[in-house]
Amino acid sequence: MGIQSKLARLQTEVCRTDFAARVGLSTSDYTRFVILGMGRTGSNLLATSLRSHPDVLCYGELFNNAQMGKRVDWGVDGHRSTQALAQLREEDTAQFIDRYLFGKKPLNVAAVGFKLFYYHATEGSTAEIWNRIESDNIKVIHLRRKNLLETHLSMSKALSDRNWSTLSRKKGGPESSTVELSYDELDASFTQIREWEAEFARRFPESFDLSYEDLVADYGGHMRKVSEFLGLEWFPMATPLRKQSSRPVWEKIANYDELARQFAGTHWAGFFPDPQTQKR
Repeated sequence: MGIQSKLARLQTEVCRTDFAARVGLSTSDYTRFVILGMGRTGSNLLATSLRSHPDVLCYGELFNNAQMGKRVDWGVDGHRSTQALAQLREEDTAQFIDRYLFGKKPLNVAAVGFKLFYYHATEGSTAEIWNRIESDNIKVIHLRRKNLLETHLSMSKALSDRNWSTLSRKKGGPESSTVELSYDELDASFTQIREWEAEFARRFPESFDLSYEDLVADYGGHMRKVSEFLGLEWFPMATPLRKQSSRPVWEKIANYDELARQFAGTHWAGFFPDPQTQKR
């Protein structure tokens, strides 16, 4: 760990104390934001990019249902997870939000946010976070993926390989492996995702809408727009992540032709391009 990283971590730890607040070593004057969406839509790409900004703290999936009672997914150096902290999140979510999530931060911090998926914090005390987003002027970056087939396929592979992000291709099956998908399962998945997207677009009408495809196509341009939305000074952000697969979708699905025929004429047909047309 370099000297600057050590100093940043030390400042983060110091600024958690009441003493630091009293002597003015910390601040609560920063933009609060959330990356709203679902898995496999580019949330890791966006979060790691924002973490590269020196004035941003972008946490992980703090309200992931699967982590309740176990750990707090800070995803940021200098922030430790303890059993007591995980318990506080479930039993007194308001205090967890006010003291730890959006509490006092180092003086340089200009924005603090985290990842929240449509299906997170659905019951109990943790549902408080949804109320806070609506009432506390928390900015929402609504991240989506236009091609829902790619979302479903990526989710299926991640669940199979237990590999949710990567710095280089590792683990899992070979690049040439394929999966077989069900028409009924895909149709239900597409419908559910579109319903979630519409529901939360209505719930947070002032959100900043961003698609994974647009972010990848013009990374620098869209990261600049995100920076402006959060009120940040411009900094050339970057991500250490690498794309996990460069193969076209029809090469990754064993029964692609069958699915393309089944979805032909439906409003999901655009997710199944003709391989021959695409190759021209």
